[in-house]
Amino acid sequence: QLALPPDPLELETVDATPVDRASYAAREREKILQLRERERNRLRAGIEETRTALQRLDQTRKTEVEEPLQTLVRALADHRTALADAVRELAVDIAVPGAIHYPVDATALREGLSRLREAMEQVLTQATDLRHRALAAADEARHEARQVAAQLDPPADPTDLEALVRSTGRAADEARYTARDATRASDGFAAILDDLLKLRQTADEVAALELALGDLDATLKRGAFLKWLTLRRSRDLLVYASRMLGEMTGNRYSFADPGDLEDQQWLVVDNDSGQARSPASLSGGEQFIGSLALALGMVEMMARSGGRLESLFLDEGFGSLDRSNLDSAIEALSLVAGTGRMVGVISHVAAVAEQIDDVLAVTRTAKGSQVTWLSRAQRQELARSDVGMEGASALAGLLD
Repeated sequence: QLALPPDPLELETVDATPVDRASYAAREREKILQLRERERNRLRAGIEETRTALQRLDQTRKTEVEEPLQTLVRALADHRTALADAVRELAVDIAVPGAIHYPVDATALREGLSRLREAMEQVLTQATDLRHRALAAADEARHEARQVAAQLDPPADPTDLEALVRSTGRAADEARYTARDATRASDGFAAILDDLLKLRQTADEVAALELALGDLDATLKRGAFLKWLTLRRSRDLLVYASRMLGEMTGNRYSFADPGDLEDQQWLVVDNDSGQARSPASLSGGEQFIGSLALALGMVEMMARSGGRLESLFLDEGFGSLDRSNLDSAIEALSLVAGTGRMVGVISHVAAVAEQIDDVLAVTRTAKGSQVTWLSRAQRQELARSDVGMEGASALAGLLD
């Protein structure tokens, strides 16, 4: 164990900056969590209000729609029975519609009502026609009966024949009254049906709102929103990186859509074969091009979202590229440098120096490392020498 110094002034001062930063970050995260907790409570309250409204709506539908509808169906059944009796009494060739049973949907009820009204109109027309013909026949029969009765000895009373005519007229009048009552009932049902359709539309809207609030509540649960945001940003990154990868490989490779799975492995699509491949199945040069495309995609994504990445450094990887891929990689980096960003390249490949304006050569000596800015002639000589400076030197280039 170390002993304390005799003079307290000899104690070293502890740098509290990391602790302060961690404390500040913890407080900020606590504020975010509190804000999300309040938002979740607000959404839960909204969902509870929606559920209460749905309960009230169900009760309203029961008292104002279902019960009147049941009453209406029973009334229509009574009218149908009366219509059948009228058809039987009048002995007319009219088909009586089938019975309407509860529960029934609006379409079936409307169609059944239409058929019932049509049959009632036919019965009313037939009854009116029969009444007119019966009255005419009764008048003629009454006249003939009086003539026959006057010739009989003793004369006959035609009262019995008139009673039969009156009975036939009453039957025709009852059929007409039945048809009229059914018509009134159908008019009242049309108004109830309109209210039912409006209520159903309101119920559908409330159900859709409840579903949306439920999805939002599930999305804002702790950790779920961050996962969703990470997946979205990852897909955005792959969109930009896939375009970069296609430009650098002549559209041979592109990144596959990762889907909605958080742990989905990023795959590279070989457009020549149409197969998705794991990055591990690519060559070293292809893996480097893919990594470079992701880095350049990050730069473009940040620029489009309002941010800015001021510098980009690449360490090694160029030695695994053939001349075509090397030229494509340097060209892509030059485009990034052309937007005002600093791009730094660290490589042992001498051919890299030929395409970079500012090259800093780092040479290892017995006394340590020595750095030198190369002129244009030195860069060209280095490229022609075809020496990779293995184990002795490295190149650091700046594109600006």
